[in-house]
Amino acid sequence: MKEYGRKTIIYIILTIWAFLTLYPLYWVIINSFKPSNEIILNSLRFPFASFTFDNYRKAFNSGFNIFKSYYNSLFISITVVVVVLIVAGFGSF
Repeated sequence: MKEYGRKTIIYIILTIWAFLTLYPLYWVIINSFKPSNEIILNSLRFPFASFTFDNYRKAFNSGFNIFKSYYNSLFISITVVVVVLIVAGFGSF
């Protein structure tokens, strides 16, 4: 019975941690479909008054090249991983 209570407490803690970790992602996704004025008025309101893809249209149709930014981030990440693996490999001897 003692083991059951311990597991229950662990699952409760993990559930709270999962909620605290995933809630900001949920909040960002929900707000990405709201118009800007509705976000300013009440960003936590769900369901929202109007559903729009305007923020995504602005992101992809503006002069800012979002795909180049993703490419740059991927390039830097891969380069850093390769350099760290090489340096760590030499350091392990």
